[in-house]
Amino acid sequence: MLTEPETEAAARELLCENVEILTIPTDDA
Repeated sequence: MLTEPETEAAARELLCENVEILTIPTDDA
């Protein structure tokens, strides 16, 4: 497993982006 800070930062950024994408379309739900 990769425990490099850069990897964690990248993963967190991707998670944040996914969360935003999932939370934005609330009117369609």
